[in-house]
Amino acid sequence: LKDADAENPAWAFDLKDVYFNDKEFDTLRRRPVPKEAGMVPPYELQYSFREWSELGGEQGFSAPLLVVLIYEQPNAASEGLGGGVVMSQAIQLTDHEKRCKEYEAIEQIIADREGRHRVRRALVCLPEPNVGPRPFAVGSCRYESGILDRTPLYLDGSAPGPADQSLSRLGARIRSAISGETDRSSGETNRSRPEGLLMLGDSVYVDANLGLLDARSLEDRMEYAYRNLFSSVGAQSVLGLVPVLSTLDDHEIINDWEPLAANTGDAGSRLMLEKRDEGIAQHRRHMRSESLGRSLWEARSLAGHPVFLMDTRSERQPRHALADPNDASIFGSEQWDALEDWIKRVSQRPQPAFLASPAMIFPRPWSVAGRRPEAVLHADGWSGYPASQNKILRLLYENNASNVVLLSGDEHISSVSHADLTEGSRTVRIHSIHSSGLYAPYPFANSSAADFPEADCWTADCGAVQLQVEVKVDHWAAGDGYAVIDCKQEDGGWWVFGEFDRVQNLQPFSFRIDQR
Repeated sequence: LKDADAENPAWAFDLKDVYFNDKEFDTLRRRPVPKEAGMVPPYELQYSFREWSELGGEQGFSAPLLVVLIYEQPNAASEGLGGGVVMSQAIQLTDHEKRCKEYEAIEQIIADREGRHRVRRALVCLPEPNVGPRPFAVGSCRYESGILDRTPLYLDGSAPGPADQSLSRLGARIRSAISGETDRSSGETNRSRPEGLLMLGDSVYVDANLGLLDARSLEDRMEYAYRNLFSSVGAQSVLGLVPVLSTLDDHEIINDWEPLAANTGDAGSRLMLEKRDEGIAQHRRHMRSESLGRSLWEARSLAGHPVFLMDTRSERQPRHALADPNDASIFGSEQWDALEDWIKRVSQRPQPAFLASPAMIFPRPWSVAGRRPEAVLHADGWSGYPASQNKILRLLYENNASNVVLLSGDEHISSVSHADLTEGSRTVRIHSIHSSGLYAPYPFANSSAADFPEADCWTADCGAVQLQVEVKVDHWAAGDGYAVIDCKQEDGGWWVFGEFDRVQNLQPFSFRIDQR
């Protein structure tokens, strides 16, 4: 599918099977197209995605749908069109009271394979309408599934396997909210429908078996990990229903990846950089749109919320015991400049904004809290880079950015916490939501509440300024699952409402954004 408005139209969209209410649909996943002579995409759109999104906003649709119908063309192969061509333009659907009516209309067209439509495939794209902030889901850390814990694809309607339970519950929640049906995973109706999904690292584990008895190349191991995710019943129950933003962490490369110090040898340093570059290439290919540009960090919008998606993995600087641990940075200078501009901009308005990174900025683990400065070398997250950790807390304080909520994954346990940042008589409170993991089956690899102090304090050394940081954990939630976050304006201020969705129960939480 070729976007007519693209400045460089040398890309296409793959059609990837997904399922909705047991009906087969397709969703968009962009991939590069080789710039060879005579190479053209097999399908072409009459309207660009930008034009359709603007049309939906002008008409005030609750959720504008771009529907592309691929008709049977018996002579298409001889014309070099690969057996199918888009004969219809984008179909403008009216705004029904319930979204299910729109899907019913699509299903009727698809079902008429022998009639006047003769549709071979149908593609559904959901541009994001401009209707204000809506709920969205946050998840991370889905360990690779195998024969014992994944859902067999041939058992239609069977209970999902352990590896698919979290994403299957999320998919059921989305579909039940669309149709108004009872969510079979919870027995509830009228639950808030997430209209976006934020994947905060470790979506795949390319190092699932640590390379033991594995003769595959690095590229093949990484490719298989993404196929394992996308072919799963859990992923197929969600992808294509809502927009997805994602970032990578260490397991998209190798466990606890960071660059080696220069004194460890050129061969070892080159190998680690090669693994990073291949991990980034595979992540771009499978998880991210080309519109994000070359960097893995980006200021985006998800379900009507400003989101800054950080890259805290690939831009790290080397650390070693003979150097000052405060010298290393977890992000690059260009990313910092963009983040600084973003926080200055979003802090000017009261609506919550979300700063997302794979590792959580606070709380700190016991392995760092109260220990010698050199202990940070054993921490993989923000606590292992105290200069960067203090720098970002200082930035939030200076901009009075109490409306910026921190989001993170990685620890295989979920939590809600807050930090009071104080200098003199002024205090700024920052909230943090940690959602992890979607499938973390090994207890020895999972953090627990005992790994973190319930309350922690330290002095953030920011040069001439000494910022007092006091952290308190408000809520822990163990087990596999995801978080759903919603923001509402009540009683003259903004509230953040959320819940950790677990197999056994829902664990709600809420907090008010401090008025400034």
